[in-house]
Amino acid sequence: MPKCDGDVGVRRVAEDGVPFDVAAIDKIAETVMPATVASLVTLFLEELDERRSLICAAIGRRDLSTLSREAHALKSSAGTYGAPRLRQVCLALERACQRRDRQRAVMSATSLVRAIDQTAAAVRDWLQRPHDGIAQ
Repeated sequence: MPKCDGDVGVRRVAEDGVPFDVAAIDKIAETVMPATVASLVTLFLEELDERRSLICAAIGRRDLSTLSREAHALKSSAGTYGAPRLRQVCLALERACQRRDRQRAVMSATSLVRAIDQTAAAVRDWLQRPHDGIAQ
């Protein structure tokens, strides 16, 4: 994963939140074939990696349009896949971009990169463990 500059001294948003709530995955498992669940979660993990790269590049350019678009898209996925902290940080970034507050947007985007990393680590951990009725 690419690294982003500017992590030092950035306020952490929703630091005490849960990075990954498996209850959301249980709900997904109720609506799809068990073998599909791990595939969907893997797609979410891939999305995290892709959006992280785009967000890092946008931070460097101070590109509010891209930051807003990526935060909005990721906010939706975070809600679906049970990443409440990630969703909250996406919302904060979206709001900063809507207000055209570049400084707050860059701070929120940097916090978002950290939240993506924490969420991705929790998702990877979940994927490595066996789950009843879910093909890995």
